[in-house]
Amino acid sequence: MRIVLKALFKGVMALSTIAMMTLTLRPATDAEATALGPDNNRFMLVQMRLAKTMLTVAPDFAVAQYAQATGLPNYVIRDMLEAKAAGESIIPQNDSARAGGLSVGRARRTDAGGALFATPD
Repeated sequence: MRIVLKALFKGVMALSTIAMMTLTLRPATDAEATALGPDNNRFMLVQMRLAKTMLTVAPDFAVAQYAQATGLPNYVIRDMLEAKAAGESIIPQNDSARAGGLSVGRARRTDAGGALFATPD
């Protein structure tokens, strides 16, 4: 019986490994590449696929666990997961997001070495 359980465990682990490799190493489909845009990378693709999987398999459980872990409301987590599953950024790109104290435009400069400096308003 012990040999059977060990073999079953190893089989499940092998299938899990193959499933994760398929999820992470498979090239982007045309729809995914279009949704992510021209500057996509592997990390964004994996995040998109994981968000799709979470929203497909157990959306309420995933949202509840993320909300519990982060302390954010459920609707914020659900919006973020849906945005990531659609290939969008989870960071809002409107004026209210920029109102956090950093000015945009002339006050930004990039010095040697690639450091970005922004002056507060």
